[in-house]
Amino acid sequence: MKEIYLQQQEKYLNIIGTLKIGLTIFNMYLGNWMLFTTPTDRNLRTIKFWRKTLSHYTKNQFIEENEDLPYFGFSKVFIFNNEI
Repeated sequence: MKEIYLQQQEKYLNIIGTLKIGLTIFNMYLGNWMLFTTPTDRNLRTIKFWRKTLSHYTKNQFIEENEDLPYFGFSKVFIFNNEI
């Protein structure tokens, strides 16, 4: 399993750049993926970004759920597989 950490550095992230980076990383590492983020009102843009990105990338073949993750706490979790 690979761990990749992306963090928004500025108030308004560059959506196109972040999308390209995300898709490049997904295509480099095929297999099972689990992305997670904090499910707070302050983070709704991030949740919407990942939901839309994964909808297009996986053709709606992903799972979205709330889960209490060890070490990270309550999280919005996205699970998908991108193997060809």
